[in-house]
Amino acid sequence: MRIFAQQRSWMAAILALMLLTAVSVPLSAPASADEQDSYTAVRNKLVATIVGNGDLDLADPDVAAKVASVTQLAQDKLSRLDRSDSRTSVFSDLKTPSPNQNITQTYLALRDIAVAYRTVGTPLHNDPAVRADIISALVWLEKNWYNADVPFAPQSPDNNWFAWELGVPLALVDVLALMYDDLPEGLLPEYLAAIDHFLPRPDRLGHSVNWNLASEGANLAWAVTVLGKRGILGQDGAIVTNATQALSPLFDYAADGANGFNRDGSVLFHEGFPYTTGYGWSNIIEPTLAVMLYEGSPWAIKDPDKGNLVNWVKDSFEPFLFGNRIHDSLAGRNIARPRGQDRATGLINLALDLRSIGTQEESEHLASLVKYLLVSDPQSSFWRSGSIPNIVEARRILNDSGIPALKPTDSYGQFPAMDRAVARRDGWSFGVAMHSSRTQNYESINNENVRGWHTADGRTTLLTSDVDQYGNDYWPTIDSARIPGTTVVKHLDDDVIAPQLGRVEIVGPQTIVDELDDLSHVHYRSPRWIIEKDPKGANGDPSRVRRTENSQEQLTYAAPSGASSFALEVHHTAASGLDRLVVMVSSNDSSYSAVKVTATPTVTADGWTTSVVRPSGALPAGTRFVRIQLLPSVPQAHGDSAWAGGADLNGKYGVSGMQIASPGTTLDAQKSWFVMDDEVVAVGSGITANKGREVETIVENRRLSDAFPGRLTVDGQELGADDGKRDLGDVSWAALSGGVSGSDLGYVFPKKTALTALHESRSANWSEIGNSNLAAQNRFASLAINHGKDPQDASYSYVLLPGADAQKTASYAKAPQAEVLSQTTEVHAVREAAKGLLGATVWTDKPTPIDVDGSRFLTVTGRAALMTQETKDGLTIAVSDPTQGADRAGSIDDPANGFSQIFQKSDHWGLEPGGGFKRMAPTNEFLTYKVDQAENFQVTLRWNHQQAGNNTSSILDRVRFSTSPDNATWSPVQAKFTEPYTPIDGGGLDNTADVTNAGALPAGSQYVRIEVLDNDPKIWSPQIRHVQIKSGSPEGAHVDVEVARSVAAVLDKDPRVEVLSMDPVRLRIDVANAKGSTIHTRFAYDTQAPELSVEAPGAVWDDVDSSMTVSAHDDSGAYSLKVTADGQSVPVPTNGVIPLSSEFGVHEYVVTATDKAGNSTEKIVRYSALQFAEDPPMKDTVQQGSTLPVRFHVKAPEGQPQIDATLRVGSGAGTVQFEKSGQSYQALWPTADMPPGKHTLGIAITADGALLPPREREVTIRGK
Repeated sequence: MRIFAQQRSWMAAILALMLLTAVSVPLSAPASADEQDSYTAVRNKLVATIVGNGDLDLADPDVAAKVASVTQLAQDKLSRLDRSDSRTSVFSDLKTPSPNQNITQTYLALRDIAVAYRTVGTPLHNDPAVRADIISALVWLEKNWYNADVPFAPQSPDNNWFAWELGVPLALVDVLALMYDDLPEGLLPEYLAAIDHFLPRPDRLGHSVNWNLASEGANLAWAVTVLGKRGILGQDGAIVTNATQALSPLFDYAADGANGFNRDGSVLFHEGFPYTTGYGWSNIIEPTLAVMLYEGSPWAIKDPDKGNLVNWVKDSFEPFLFGNRIHDSLAGRNIARPRGQDRATGLINLALDLRSIGTQEESEHLASLVKYLLVSDPQSSFWRSGSIPNIVEARRILNDSGIPALKPTDSYGQFPAMDRAVARRDGWSFGVAMHSSRTQNYESINNENVRGWHTADGRTTLLTSDVDQYGNDYWPTIDSARIPGTTVVKHLDDDVIAPQLGRVEIVGPQTIVDELDDLSHVHYRSPRWIIEKDPKGANGDPSRVRRTENSQEQLTYAAPSGASSFALEVHHTAASGLDRLVVMVSSNDSSYSAVKVTATPTVTADGWTTSVVRPSGALPAGTRFVRIQLLPSVPQAHGDSAWAGGADLNGKYGVSGMQIASPGTTLDAQKSWFVMDDEVVAVGSGITANKGREVETIVENRRLSDAFPGRLTVDGQELGADDGKRDLGDVSWAALSGGVSGSDLGYVFPKKTALTALHESRSANWSEIGNSNLAAQNRFASLAINHGKDPQDASYSYVLLPGADAQKTASYAKAPQAEVLSQTTEVHAVREAAKGLLGATVWTDKPTPIDVDGSRFLTVTGRAALMTQETKDGLTIAVSDPTQGADRAGSIDDPANGFSQIFQKSDHWGLEPGGGFKRMAPTNEFLTYKVDQAENFQVTLRWNHQQAGNNTSSILDRVRFSTSPDNATWSPVQAKFTEPYTPIDGGGLDNTADVTNAGALPAGSQYVRIEVLDNDPKIWSPQIRHVQIKSGSPEGAHVDVEVARSVAAVLDKDPRVEVLSMDPVRLRIDVANAKGSTIHTRFAYDTQAPELSVEAPGAVWDDVDSSMTVSAHDDSGAYSLKVTADGQSVPVPTNGVIPLSSEFGVHEYVVTATDKAGNSTEKIVRYSALQFAEDPPMKDTVQQGSTLPVRFHVKAPEGQPQIDATLRVGSGAGTVQFEKSGQSYQALWPTADMPPGKHTLGIAITADGALLPPREREVTIRGK
C-alpha cells in the first residue's frame, strides 16, 4: 500500500487556496507571447473536445440529454465525496490507492465532476462549491497519494505500474486542463513534477516498479497523450515535440503477427492476443485525437502515414460490424468488464474525429459509417457517452439526406495473424475465434477474464436481430466451460477445489510456518482464495486454503532475512493434481523464476492425496520471496499446433479450421467451419482424449430473452423452453425459436446425431470473472453432442441455419444444399452444388483426394485450406497455408515474435515484448526448426553484460546448437560470432550479436535445434531475437493442387502460383511467406465452340456421284468430327471429303465438331437426290440451219422443285433459257451459224436455288 503524506510549504489552508488568484507556473523557460498563444490555443482545443466551445444549443434535445447525463454522473460522484478534515480518501467507496484501481478511479471520478463543472447548461457549471470540492480533492490527493516524492515499489497484484504511469495521469491531465484557470498557485507544477516522476519518457514504461519495458501499441499511445498534454499544460514545447514525434510508430503497420495493426486487418497486443476492440481502440483513438489536437500548432503531426488510421477503421473494424454491434471475440479480457464489449459505440466517436483528418473521399465514407451505426441502433449509448461536439455533428449527419448510410454486402474475411474469421450475410454475421502456436487461447491478468478458458477454442459468435445476445450480463452468467462452437473436456468440481494448500513452511534464518488458519502470514495474494474448514476432503485437514474459481491464483510469502528452502503440504486429487502447482522465487518481488520441485506423498484416502512439496535443490542465493501459484485446468498459453486459419473465396465464401491441442488437457481434435451461401457447416474429426473425462461439442449455448425465447423443436416435435436437461436421442434437425424477425436458429445434422438439450437459469456476479461487483442472472438454451469419456477418433457434423424457423429447418433437412464429402483426420470437405462451391481443410502433407459424386475431383498435397467454385464460365481456386510455414521445407526467417515457425519446443518459453524468445524457468529449454537440407544458420542473441562481462565467447557456453537428420539423433554444431563484438555494460539486455555455424552443417541436416542451458539464474538472458536458416532444397514450402478439369486460359493468377498443367489443372502454390493469406487463381473454361465449315450441294442427281467437304478449327487445337447420314454414322476421311448418297429421295447429314471442353458446333445438310429425263429423248444429229429442240423434266422426291435452266451448245455461242411447258422444260437452239461437226450440249440446272451438276451430251451438226 502506498499512502504518502508530504508537507507543502505553499499549503496553508484549503479555504485560503480557494481565494487565490490562479497562476500557471511553467517548469521550463518562460514562453514567448507567440508560444503562449500556441499553448493556449491547444489547451482550449483540448477543453473544447471534452465539453464543447460553450455555445451549446440547450434547446437541442440531444445536447440537453447529454448535459443531463453529464450532470447525473457528476452528482453521483459528488454524493460519495468525503469532505471531512479527517478523510483518508477522497471518495467513500475508493478507500486507498491500493489496489491500484482505486487511485485511477478516484482521478476518473474527479474528471467526471470537472467535466460537469465546465459544461454549459449543467447546474454545476462554474459552481463555486463544486470548484472548491475539485480543488480540495486535487490538493489532498497530491499531498497524500500522487506526488513526485512517492517512492517506487516492486510490481505486485496491488501495485501495478499502469496505474501510476498511465491510468492516473490520463485522467489527471484532463482535470488540470479543465480546471486550469482555477488551479491555485503551485499546484500545477507539483502535479507536472509527479507526472515526470512516474513517466519521464514516452518510449519506456515500468519505471515506477523498477522495470524497463518498451512502450508500444496502446501503451505508447497513452504515454504520448499524457506527455503531450503535460507539455502543453507546463508550456514545455520540448516535451510536446518529444511526445508527438514518439507517435510515429503508431501510424505504421506492424510486422506480420506482431503487436499492432497488421496488414491483414488483424490487431494484436500482449504477444498473441487479438485486441481490436480493446487496446486497438486506444491505439487508433489516441493518435487520432493527437492529430486533431495539434493541427495548426507548432507541433502539428506531419507523419505521412497518419492516413493509415482511416485504413484501419475500414480493414480492422468494419468487417466485424453488424449494425452497431461488433464481435466481442476481439475484446480480449475486456469481456470481463460490464460494459458493452459487443457494441461499436466507440467507433462512432472515432469515425467522427477521423473525418477531420481524412481525405474528402475518406470523410464521406466515415460519415456513411456513422449514419449506418446510428440508424442500426437509434437508442445508441453514443448519445450519452459521445462528446458534445460529436453529438451535434452526428445529428447533422443523421438528418442529411444527401449522406447515404453504409450498405454492407455479403462478405467473408480471414484474419490470419490473429486466428479469427468473420462472415456477413443479410440478417446475420458469423465469427470464429481460434488460437494456435502463434496466438494464445485467452488472456487473464489483473484478476480479469479468469474463465476465458475456451474463448478461442473454436468459439463461434452469431450476431442476428437478437441484438443484445452478447450483452445484458452474458459473460458472467454463461457456463464458460460450454462455449458455442467448442469441443471441450468437461470441467469438474475438482478443477476448483483442488489442489489445496494445508501448510506452508519457508525455511531461512527466520523460518515462517503458516498453518493457514487464516491468511495473515501472506505477503499478498490474488483475490480468489478462501479458508476451507470443512473436514470432508483433503484427508481431514481442519484448515487449509483453496481457490473459489478454476483460475490462476497465487500466494506470495516474504522472507526478509532470506529463504533457503520451503515445504508445502498440498492436498490434490487424481483429476486435479500437482501439475497445477508452480513455485516461483524472487530476490526483489519483481522478477520471478520457477524452481524445480519434488513431491513426496504422505497420505492417500477417499480420493485425496497429501504430498509434501520441496525444491529439488537449494534456492538461488538472495531469495526473499516465494510465490505459490495454482494453475487452472486450461491455462493461458499458446497452442501446441500451428494449424489454425482458413481461406476466403473472392471475399464472399470461406472455410476456417483449427487443430485443437488444448493446453492443460489431452484433447486432440480437428475442427472446421464452412461458410457457404445461407448456411454454416461445422465439421469435426479425430476427437481423442485420455484424461478420464467426458468430451462434448457445444453446438449452441444461447442467452434467452424476449428477443430469443429459445423454444425447442426437434424433428417436428415441439419441446418448449422449460428448464431442464433432455437427452434427445438421434436427431436429424432441431430449431430454437426467436422472438424477433430473423432471430430463429436452425440446426441440421447430416448424419443422425445423439443430441443433448439444456434449458437453465444461471445466477452469478461479475466479480467471479473480473473486478466489478454486480449481480447478474440469465437463462440459456444449449445443444451439445456428447462424445463420451475418453473418446477415440470421434467426429461430428452439423449445419447452422441462421434465421431459419422450424419449418424452414425441416425443409432444409429434407433437401440439404450442403453436402459433407469427408470428415476424416486427413481432410474435411463440404460441397454446395447449387453455387458450385467446394471447401476443404487438409490436415496432412501427403496427397489427399476429394471425390465428388463418386469421381475424383480434387487432389491436394500439403496442409492447406482451400475453396473452389465452378461456374459455366470457369474455375476459381483459393488456397492458404493455415500453418503459416510451420514444419515446411523452405528456408527459415523467424523474427521471434511468435512460435508459428517452430517445429517443436520445450515447455518453458515466453515472448519478450518487442520480440524475442526467452526462458521462463531455470531449465534447459530448446527450440527445433525443420528445414529441408539445412546449409547454415545465423541466430541473433541478446544478453545481459553481467552474465558474460567482456568475454563475449562465454555467452556461447550458454547456448548450444545441434542438427539431426531425423529429429532423434543429434550432432553438436560449433558456433561463432559473425564478426568481432564489443560488449556494452548498460545494466540491461543491451548486448546483441549474430552467431553462425563455424563449419559446414552435417550432410542431411533436416532439423536444427537451439538450446539455452540451465547454467545461470538469469533465466531471461540470453534471448533469441532472430533465427535464419538457409535450406539447400530447390523447392520451398508449397501446396500442390490438382483438379480434374480442363481449362482454356488463366484469367487471374497470383505470382506465387505456378500453373503446371491446364489439362488437368495442376498448380503449385508457394506458401513460404504467405503468412496464412489466401492465394487465388482464376481460370476460364473453354466456352467457345469450334468453327465448322461444310461445303455441300443443295441437291444431287441420282445418277451422279456427289460429295461434301467438312473442316473445323478450335483454338485449343483439339477437336473431333462426327457425321451421320440419315441417322447412321459415317466415317470422316482425313481430307474431310465425304461421299453423299445419290439414292432418289431426301437425305439428311448431320456434321458435329466437338472440342475437348465439350463445346460443339453442329450443321445439318439436307438435300434431295433428283432424277433427270429428256422428254422426249433428244436427237443425236441435226441438219445445219435447223432448230434443235431440247426438252427435259426433273423428278423430285418431295413436290416439284422450282427449276431454272439454261442451254449451251458448243462454245462462244451464248445461252438459251429454258421455258416451262407443262411438267417439262423446253429450249430451242438455232444451228444456222454453227459449223458442222460434233458439239457439246450442256444444260445448267438449279432446283429451288440449288445448283446441280450440269447435264451434258454430244450432238452432231450436219452440213447442208
